[in-house]
Amino acid sequence: MQILGNLFSLNGIINTFFLLCIMVGGFVAFRYGQKKQNIEGMKETISVLSGQMVVVKESLATVKEENNHLKAVIETIHSALKQKGIIITVEGEMVTIDDGRNKTSSIRRSTKQTITKVEKDVS
Repeated sequence: MQILGNLFSLNGIINTFFLLCIMVGGFVAFRYGQKKQNIEGMKETISVLSGQMVVVKESLATVKEENNHLKAVIETIHSALKQKGIIITVEGEMVTIDDGRNKTSSIRRSTKQTITKVEKDVS
């Protein structure tokens, strides 16, 4: 009888040990799954941000090209007008146009695309 009692207590200890092993294994598997999911999410985020960065760099290059083109156009217009005797001066927000016939126009530049025009007859 004593052997049978020891066998039952040994069986309880073994079951408890297996239960603890299963619980620890489940916890480790859960943590591993969480870490793997977090890492995959980070990789996906990095991939998306890298793609957006490429698009932004391409857009910046396009804007720089357009800016250089517009500067060249402005310089060409400025030179052509100067040859015709029209002088344009830009001082801060004020653009002054002198047509060479004692008539000066001043226009205040605005960021809202509205233009205020002031004409003076300099005689």
